[in-house]
Amino acid sequence: MTMISPFFKILLFIFFSVINVSINKYDLVKSLFLTTYCVYIFFISPITLRYLSKIILYSSLFILSIAILNPLFDKNIYTLSGYTINAGVISALNIYIKFLNIVIITSSIISSTRFSDIVNSLKILKLPQEIALSMTIMYRFLFLFLSDIIQTIEAISSRNKSYNKLNYKYMKNIISSMFQRALYRSESIYEAILSKGGLNFSVKKQIDVSLRDLVFLTISMIYITIIRVI
Repeated sequence: MTMISPFFKILLFIFFSVINVSINKYDLVKSLFLTTYCVYIFFISPITLRYLSKIILYSSLFILSIAILNPLFDKNIYTLSGYTINAGVISALNIYIKFLNIVIITSSIISSTRFSDIVNSLKILKLPQEIALSMTIMYRFLFLFLSDIIQTIEAISSRNKSYNKLNYKYMKNIISSMFQRALYRSESIYEAILSKGGLNFSVKKQIDVSLRDLVFLTISMIYITIIRVI
């Protein structure tokens, strides 16, 4: 994955995201087939399974808090192999699978692409500099913040005897600690940007294109399109 041009990886991400979102909320099969492609992208990327699993685990809490409301509001009946199921359960599961697909492919692409290359690719696509910069900083900050969350939870687990009763006092300390970490991380990211020349990133005038990039993008788009139309 590191050998693929960043511009083509951004195009692939945009195309995949559009297809992923356009799938019907009750169509689990297509979402699962898209997951097979995400797994392939993961295996050719440098990100480790252990780190990706932690990202999925801790970020799932947010999406599950939203998807869990589907069975309450979606009262339709869905028939699957002769069995009647609450359609809200199907749509909630599909939302989580779509979220899982986005997390996997986003993590795989970011782990194999430099920060400056992502900015250059977005600016070549004529995105305003403010939007491109905000997106890249958001992605960078998100994974750093998730790493802090993972470390905090592991620290709590190592002190299980002290935190066997997680009361309001402990929760307040944990939340305040995470808020302080977020502030420190934002300052570090801002200083890193200034050390690399500030907010005015230079854009390459020419996109490096190879046969490998074209073949990869073409095959990927054909496979994703076939999944969408069948």
